[in-house]
Amino acid sequence: MIQLIKHFLIILFLLVCQLAILPNFPWYLSDLNLVLVMIIFIAVVYSFQLAVVYSFILGLLLDSFSTMSFGAYLIALILTVYIVYKLFERFLTNKSAYTLIGLTAIATVFFNIVIYLYKMLFYYQNAREVLSIDLIKSWIFQDFISQIIINLFFVAVLFVAFHFSSNRFKAVFIDTTKN
Repeated sequence: MIQLIKHFLIILFLLVCQLAILPNFPWYLSDLNLVLVMIIFIAVVYSFQLAVVYSFILGLLLDSFSTMSFGAYLIALILTVYIVYKLFERFLTNKSAYTLIGLTAIATVFFNIVIYLYKMLFYYQNAREVLSIDLIKSWIFQDFISQIIINLFFVAVLFVAFHFSSNRFKAVFIDTTKN
């Protein structure tokens, strides 16, 4: 029961930070996608199943507050977690800072591609002019670079904080000198 309450409070905290607190920060901090970074962190550090549960619940909650079609965040988060998990499982073997930063960069790119495809399809379907599609393209390139930079910076800080407070990232060496 305590674990369930802990996870509920974490989900509530992430949702409140993403929807209410981060948009009020300056432009470079408001681009942080805290939900995505934390889901990728949970997938790498803890377990894929827990990250899928978090992405499902947070995707539904983010969709309920979004103006996009329902299911956009849900599908984008679950697909992103799946891609990150497959990359981590097949190509990466350790839980290092480079692994976490690389997976966060890939996740940010993939998540934004899925979300921007939703936006492009929605605006293209309702647009009467080509100019609105060009505005969306320029908006993608302005926010995309700053979001990657701030996500990578935040996950690096999160890794350092977690590294010093937990043993999950500590290297284990086999002592071959003893007989």
